[in-house]
Amino acid sequence: MKRYDLALYAILALIFALSCAYIPFAGRGGGEMTLEVVRGGKTEFRAPLGDVPEILEFKGPDGYNIVSTAKGVRMVSADCPGGDCVRAGTIQNAGESIICLPHRLTVRLTAGGVPAADAVSY
Repeated sequence: MKRYDLALYAILALIFALSCAYIPFAGRGGGEMTLEVVRGGKTEFRAPLGDVPEILEFKGPDGYNIVSTAKGVRMVSADCPGGDCVRAGTIQNAGESIICLPHRLTVRLTAGGVPAADAVSY
């Protein structure tokens, strides 16, 4: 192994370590957190998270979805087949979302009114 090879490996290791340290913070935007609900590409609901009631119900042509904002945002109930959106869990950071494919409904958190970048996109 030559001296230059060792220097190259050290630089690559440093870049790797810095990128690993950055990824946990990549999805967190600054500013006020906003809850946004989109159905079929059209925004149905948007409000600062602190101003949102604890239970929200969204009815569409295919069925209903009930969202809770107590201790994070989560889908409490939905009449879609499979119920994957209900089992998706709680979201708390900007850039996270819950998607109900059968109802074409997306519940997402944004910071400063703009969705945060996904850590995978870097």
